[in-house]
Amino acid sequence: MRWASDMRGLDFSLGRSAIGLNPGVSALRRRVFDFTTGTMPPGAALSRAGSGLSFGASGGLGVSGANLARFDHDPATGVLLGLLIEPGATNIVPNSAPVVENLNISACTAANLALNALGVFPGVQVISDGSSWGRVRHAAEVGAGKTYAITCYLRAGTSGRARFVCSAGSSETVVAGPIGALANTRSDLGTCTSINELLLADGLTRRLRMVFDSTYSGAATFGLGMDSGVAGQTVIYLGMQVEEGAAASSFILNGNTPVARAADQLSLTGLSGRFDLTLDYAGGGTGTISGATVAPGYIVATTGRHLRRITAVPG
Repeated sequence: MRWASDMRGLDFSLGRSAIGLNPGVSALRRRVFDFTTGTMPPGAALSRAGSGLSFGASGGLGVSGANLARFDHDPATGVLLGLLIEPGATNIVPNSAPVVENLNISACTAANLALNALGVFPGVQVISDGSSWGRVRHAAEVGAGKTYAITCYLRAGTSGRARFVCSAGSSETVVAGPIGALANTRSDLGTCTSINELLLADGLTRRLRMVFDSTYSGAATFGLGMDSGVAGQTVIYLGMQVEEGAAASSFILNGNTPVARAADQLSLTGLSGRFDLTLDYAGGGTGTISGATVAPGYIVATTGRHLRRITAVPG
């Protein structure tokens, strides 16, 4: 009898009962592209016409240049989520990682810090002059009937509170309260829903996210304050992103004007033939592409943000 150790180099097939594949599928033709190692697997390529940010294992934000893959990590735990693949987006708020000189100051004082929070945010300390509505602000244009995903980075100051405001004249939409329990308290310009606060891995920085359904068109400001009428109390403001759509994406750094981040595009360069593709995403989501005719350069139509693996089975 010849044992498996004596049969190296022989091609053989395993049936459905052995490996769970369709009958007649050769185990040697099944291909797995694994994106959970932090490097691109052979036979896969990522393109993007510009730089992009992602979270590293230590909790900081890192910049990846054009056409370089971004392996994103959970900002709270540092766990690798997978290959980050996003559609294009534009941050309509200018000076998204601001200093005092970039901001409008209303009913408060502000001071520049040198925190280098998450590796990108210098930080601005916002100080109450005794007016609870005091804040620092960015100018932007919004449209009625549009939905915006808003991301704000901050740190708790001495007030223990925060006040996010979208305003136009005397009309305001406000999300405010104790940090950790912020709520939509006013909705003149539209409502804010899906409010989420996340304490990040450094134990200091918080990411506030929400969905803003605008009922107003025109010039507006987006700002953050300390929500305290006690003079001298503070909150630390780090940065803001406002982008069209309900899904928040990775942070986009910009200067005096809005900046777009190009879309990521994943292609397979080392596979040819007809395949059924199974795509596994972080969080347990999956997607399937049945009967794909694959040739070098085939563009994979992804549906999730964090891709963990692709399994290609001859179809």
